[in-house]
Amino acid sequence: MEDEGIKSAFEIAMERISGLPRLTPEEIADQKEKELRPIGEAMAKRYMDGLITSDALPRELEKHQGEQGRIVRRALIRSLCRSIDLDDPEAAFTALAGIMLLETEKAGFFYEAGENLRQVIRRFERETEEKSREFAVLAKQRLAGLGISGSAVQPNLDQDENWQRESARMREAYEPRVADLRGKLLRKTD
Repeated sequence: MEDEGIKSAFEIAMERISGLPRLTPEEIADQKEKELRPIGEAMAKRYMDGLITSDALPRELEKHQGEQGRIVRRALIRSLCRSIDLDDPEAAFTALAGIMLLETEKAGFFYEAGENLRQVIRRFERETEEKSREFAVLAKQRLAGLGISGSAVQPNLDQDENWQRESARMREAYEPRVADLRGKLLRKTD
């Protein structure tokens, strides 16, 4: 037969594939992780943006079963944990609520974590407010020394280098507490 010398595209592809190195189980697991992590991260983003409701989040996760479900769940929870910070307390509590929806058997731990987070944020906000009032008074005094005064004069603390340094110092003091809480949450959910 004259076609014996001609190989099909499938046969050529199979020859090429057989020449490729085999992946180790760790490499296969890494590939699955890279493939499925974005699904969990996207789910977390949609939840944080309000596109997935609280009652729908567990159902969305249930669409992924077995090893795939574990990878998506881990990525979802890690992404929610990254949303817990000092900059947006409302988002932090939304993220914590999302984690609690997925980890119902550990509700006591997460309730306590929420109380700890609430205390840290309250202290941070209270200290920030007190310090900002102090710096506003000092800024008004500096402006008055330059001959600028009146009830309409409001200093812009965002442009004040001293305030920026103090604000950074306060953030540095509180951020490790929030990071520690995020770490505890991650360890409890892994």
